[in-house]
Amino acid sequence: MAVRFLLSVALLMMCSSPLLAAQASESLQADPLPDGEVFPVAELSGDLTAEQRSYLGLIETTESFSLTDIRADVLIVEIYSMYCPFCQKEAPVVQELYDLIQARGLADKVKIIGMAAGNSQAEVEVYRAKFAPPYPLFPDFDYTFHKLCGQVGTPYFYVLERQGEEFFVALQHLGQTESAEGFLRDVLFATEIQ
Repeated sequence: MAVRFLLSVALLMMCSSPLLAAQASESLQADPLPDGEVFPVAELSGDLTAEQRSYLGLIETTESFSLTDIRADVLIVEIYSMYCPFCQKEAPVVQELYDLIQARGLADKVKIIGMAAGNSQAEVEVYRAKFAPPYPLFPDFDYTFHKLCGQVGTPYFYVLERQGEEFFVALQHLGQTESAEGFLRDVLFATEIQ
C-alpha cells in the first residue's frame, strides 16, 4: 500500500514538473508570434477611466479603439486570466515593473496593458479590485485577442516595439518573470529605448 502511494506521488510530481518549471498555465494550442513579426491589429474595448485613457495617449473617448492608437514606443502586453494562479502570483511583479518604468522616466515611451483571456468585464473588475494594477486591463471574453496572438499560455508577455504605425514583436516571455528589474532590463535590451 505504501509503495503504491509513493509511486502515485512520484508519477504526479513527474507529470506536473514541466508546468511548475514554466510557472505558467500552458496552452496545448499555443503558437506564439515570433520575434520580428508584425503584431496583429486588434480592437480593444473596456471600461477605462480618464486617467487610463490619458496613460494610453488616447484622444477620442470612443468605447473601442485599435491597439495601434496607443501612444507608446514600446507596449508590454500581459495576457493573463483571473483564474490563473501564476498570473495572480505575478501581479505584484508587474506592478513593480510599472513602478520602475515610472521611476526611470520611461512612462512616455513604455506602456503596459493587460488582456484577460476568457474573462468578462466583471471578472476583470474582480482582478482589478484584488490586485489594483494602475495600468489598463481589457476583457477578452470570447478569446478574440488571445487567438490573434497565438493562443498562448498565461501569463504571457509580448513586448512590442512601434515602427511607424505598426507594432512588432521585440520580445516574448511565457510564465512568471524572475524579477521586475530583470524583465525591464530585457525589455530595454530588446528595444531601442534608452
